[in-house]
Amino acid sequence: MQSLSTIGKSRIVVTGANGHNQTDGVGRRGLVLSALALLAAGPSRAGVSDAKTLRDTNAIAMERIPDYEAAFAGFRRESAGMPDRAVLSQAEMAAMTATGEVRLADGASFLREDGELGWVARHFAAQLAAGAPFDHHDAGGRGAADRIALLCRRLVGVNAENLYASSAFDPDRAASAGRLGLDNLMQSPGHRANILDPRWTHAGMGAAVGPDGFVLVQLFAERAALLAAALPTTLPAGAPLPAGCQQAAEGAFSGLALVPMDRQVAAGDFQRPGGARAPASRGLHRSYFARAGERTERTAAYTIHPGPMLLVV
Repeated sequence: MQSLSTIGKSRIVVTGANGHNQTDGVGRRGLVLSALALLAAGPSRAGVSDAKTLRDTNAIAMERIPDYEAAFAGFRRESAGMPDRAVLSQAEMAAMTATGEVRLADGASFLREDGELGWVARHFAAQLAAGAPFDHHDAGGRGAADRIALLCRRLVGVNAENLYASSAFDPDRAASAGRLGLDNLMQSPGHRANILDPRWTHAGMGAAVGPDGFVLVQLFAERAALLAAALPTTLPAGAPLPAGCQQAAEGAFSGLALVPMDRQVAAGDFQRPGGARAPASRGLHRSYFARAGERTERTAAYTIHPGPMLLVV
């Protein structure tokens, strides 16, 4: 089976190993003009009331999947009912609408909003607004592909992330903040390439406000498939995988693999769906799902898509 080839130009990196297409974040210093375009107002708190909780979540180690999932679930419960959420949702909706408009004008594919991606983006935006380093990787070592693979337990497909920050935010003009974020990202070649990439089928926008201002996180995904059932968070070595997470909701796969995080996927890693088991090697693994493509008398081509992570214990 063939894997996605590694390609890279300028500030964009695409790899078959982690399915992560990312660009460098827009720095706060480069956004003075953006900030001046908004009426300066005292920023409200981001996401949840306890900034330390967000920073602590940011530092949870990759292997502690249950702890990370529990912190994420707590964030969703608490932030969903906060007064700030309605205001920040206006910024997110405006960014989503503006993103769809520029894609339509460029002839790119239609982009659907994904609620789960939106919450993953919102969670990371809140961490950045609470004082976490403005970077695609958090203190626990997770990039966008890792966060999606940990928290979206059915999603199969490559993804991308854009980050934007501005030093000012007016709650009465929240939609303007979302649109302005998109306008600024479109001025950067790497971020523009992410926004207009025709592969993406779904997206989620996450907005937050903290002491340093406004943060917007864009997550894009090519939804190659949704698993019929969520991949378990943990599984004993050698245990069979539940049947539902070995197939897509819309059809079967040609093969699936669970690969340790420290190496690339290879043809020998793939098992036949229906009889797949967790590998003997313990630790954090990423799932990959293959579909058959063109065939000749001597060769067969496959497309390989990354899926959720699994902790083998």
